[in-house]
Amino acid sequence: MATELPRVNITMDKQLFGMLSLFAKHEGSSLSAAAKELIKLGLEMQEDIYFSKLSEERLAKGGKNIPHKDAWK
Repeated sequence: MATELPRVNITMDKQLFGMLSLFAKHEGSSLSAAAKELIKLGLEMQEDIYFSKLSEERLAKGGKNIPHKDAWK
């Protein structure tokens, strides 16, 4: 069945392919679904790192610290 979703073709070495295969088998998913999940996790981690660095820079410049309980008022 054809799909309109964008696709990515990835070339990898045998060791990485083997690791992806093991992960997919462990998760009970296809190689494509496993790769998609790992890419999503990697991008989320990169986003977390970016915002962590940004907040550290702001605090180093004298940014205001707000207690957690007060931030949600």
